[in-house]
Amino acid sequence: MRRIRDAFRRCSMLRDGQWLAWFLVCFPLGSFIILTSEVSEALTGERELIGIIDHHVLAFIAEHRTPFLTGIAIDLTALGSVAGLSILTLFLCAFLFFSKERLLVLHALLAGIGAAGLTTALKFHFERSRPEDSFRLVEVQGFSYPSGHSLASAAIYFTCAILVHKRLSDLPSRCIMWTFFLALIGAIGFTRIYLGAHFFSDVIAGIMIGIAWASLLEIGMSRLGRAS
Repeated sequence: MRRIRDAFRRCSMLRDGQWLAWFLVCFPLGSFIILTSEVSEALTGERELIGIIDHHVLAFIAEHRTPFLTGIAIDLTALGSVAGLSILTLFLCAFLFFSKERLLVLHALLAGIGAAGLTTALKFHFERSRPEDSFRLVEVQGFSYPSGHSLASAAIYFTCAILVHKRLSDLPSRCIMWTFFLALIGAIGFTRIYLGAHFFSDVIAGIMIGIAWASLLEIGMSRLGRAS
């Protein structure tokens, strides 16, 4: 038992108090690998459960669309667009720069650049077609897996939440802040299914990779900050 305790003490991620960040890297990545294996098999024509879920979720949501909800979905999905997230990132970097938080400027920039790179690489690797035209309410191009809106939103808004978390000291404020950002990430992902631009699995995969990237970046930037 003593040897086990010593091993835990020597473990850097526990010593640095970053066990949660590492969990938010490992668990989403592991889940993404499992989900991707199922999606890949479905793409070969096999009747996989994820393919059935994707179809039924998309069909169910399409049957319950209303003009009011469609308007909300179009407005919300813009918050996860390239333009929307680019503007947010630039404003965040400008604020951090004038606050003399130069390391955090790099943190915010890497969140966006990494999300863009991961989205492009993964989409061109899997080359999954988007849902049928009959489901779509918006014009979209490119491949479907994973959802770029979901991945980038998760990476950037989760990074924003991490940065804000460090500036809040009381638990209620932190809980409200995390609830807001997580709900926003989920809402943007939902709009991609509602608008017929993505399947359910596309959105889940994008969110998992986005959170994993934001968490890994937080670990790296925290260590860089302590070293500087």
